Amino acid sequence: YTSLFVGSVRCVQETGINAEYMGNHNLIWRLQNACFLDIHKKSRLLFALEQRLQLFQQVFCQKKLLYWCFTPKKVHNSSRANKSKIYTKCGDKGYSTLFDGTSLPKNSPYFCTLGTIDEVNSFIGYAIEHCLNEKVKHTYIRQLEITQMTLLDVGATIADPIDLNAKASATTFSSDHVQKLESWIDEIDDNLPQVRSFIVPSGGLAATSLHICRAVTRRAERCLIELALTHPLDPNLQPYLNRLSDYFFTIARHVTHAGKH
Repeated sequence: YTSLFVGSVRCVQETGINAEYMGNHNLIWRLQNACFLDIHKKSRLLFALEQRLQLFQQVFCQKKLLYWCFTPKKVHNSSRANKSKIYTKCGDKGYSTLFDGTSLPKNSPYFCTLGTIDEVNSFIGYAIEHCLNEKVKHTYIRQLEITQMTLLDVGATIADPIDLNAKASATTFSSDHVQKLESWIDEIDDNLPQVRSFIVPSGGLAATSLHICRAVTRRAERCLIELALTHPLDPNLQPYLNRLSDYFFTIARHVTHAGKH
């Protein structure tokens, strides 16, 4: 389906028809990322694709290009025959789209929040590398890896706006993630001394990188709160980010003590 649709869009573009107006770039992107959608989203996506292809068929018949469109073309680079390009050029004008097709400026609260969550995820990967280089073998690295995957779910939930009029439910975020963080925090904190003063972000490369994760998570939380003022969001997102910064604070203290810094 994706290959057929991408080829159709290219034909429309070459005939001078305004493909951007038809919303084709966004639909291509959603098709290529369909594996991340639930069954309701996939059904709606395929329905939209079917309608779009019917429209293309009418256009091609009018332009007498139907045969040309679906005739196999010579492939100059066989290694890229079935591979999509990384760049789409769709955001060159400063706009990007959410899962539902809504087009917004890249500096909108939606994308500021998504971008900051991506920063958190990247810093977690950075922290993991420092933790792996510690002389002390830490047992929490798997927790950090799980957190990275959970943050992808956070981003997917934010990027799929809640439609109050839709029959199918939007992407949801389970409260189980919040409870899991709380259990991790309690388990680690039971073996740490009570906090009696402000903590200076330091204690070695691993601990300091985890403090960076904590600080950026706080910024992501602030972005999410600003977004929630004007757009309905899953109620479990804000508690998760709030608890996540607490987790990073606790794990950073643990690394500092374990490394005897």
